[in-house]
Amino acid sequence: MLSYQHAYHVGGVADVFKHILLCNSLIYLHKKPKGVACFDAMAGRGFYGVDEEEVVKLQEFKDGFLQVWPGGGFGQSWFDLMDKLNPLKKLEIMAGSSGVMLGVGRPQDIVFLSEMHKGEADKLRGFLGQEAGKSEVGDGYARGKRRGGDEGEGGRAMLDALVRDRLGPILPRVDMAVRDGFEHLLREAPLHDRVLGLIDPSYERPEEYARVLEVMRALRKSASKAQIHVWYPVMADGRHEAMVRGLRALGWPSTYHLEVSLPKAKREYVATGHFVFGLPYNMVAETLAGANDLARWLGGEVLVNEVKAG
Repeated sequence: MLSYQHAYHVGGVADVFKHILLCNSLIYLHKKPKGVACFDAMAGRGFYGVDEEEVVKLQEFKDGFLQVWPGGGFGQSWFDLMDKLNPLKKLEIMAGSSGVMLGVGRPQDIVFLSEMHKGEADKLRGFLGQEAGKSEVGDGYARGKRRGGDEGEGGRAMLDALVRDRLGPILPRVDMAVRDGFEHLLREAPLHDRVLGLIDPSYERPEEYARVLEVMRALRKSASKAQIHVWYPVMADGRHEAMVRGLRALGWPSTYHLEVSLPKAKREYVATGHFVFGLPYNMVAETLAGANDLARWLGGEVLVNEVKAG
């Protein structure tokens, strides 16, 4: 059974593509001054130390991030964030997808973070300075004013302090809670004019593939002007294929689809897949060319790299 828990795959090939594509979308949306509502439906813990137990177990960053760092050109804003987190040019800290939203966001943006795993949620709360069980909007560390409270495990508290010192104040408002990220995205995204969302569940339950497709069909009707990213694993047994066919058939304007083989593929998980629904026309050429370059640098084979008009 596949269990793609974020902490075990930090900085791997899938992460490199996922976070560069996500960061590029956010930077593009920042070309206009109006705020962006960012949704991370499966937020994880935000930031990861490369010496944390789960990260050390697989050390996927060695075959992913370290193969392209210091980078440049395509994904420059993401590499800038990573340089800020690792000023000594020695890898210590990786930003997860929620870390990208927090680290790149502006004061007029709002970041909605949902996480159902209690341990991961507690670590994210520790960084944000939230009290257990509370959800805050634009308060606490989200405005650069660290709240008091439980610092949690000593090593994690030290990591949080290091991230805060290197990033400085988190600029966007933050709404973080233990909640179903799918339901929250369906309920909240249609209420905002400018939306960037990420859906990347663990896919450890077969029904998650159907759930992703169900949610995206609903968002196609209620929030079709949003930019929604969907990550998925390409499985040797083809269990992902029905979802992919359904996503490709949504008719969402400007749908970007990428699949890249993993240089060190596991027995069942053989490639990384990524959709961007609502990719702006001005980003198409750069994204297609940049993905090809990244795949070459990472030693993967591009299986799909195309944009459908809708």
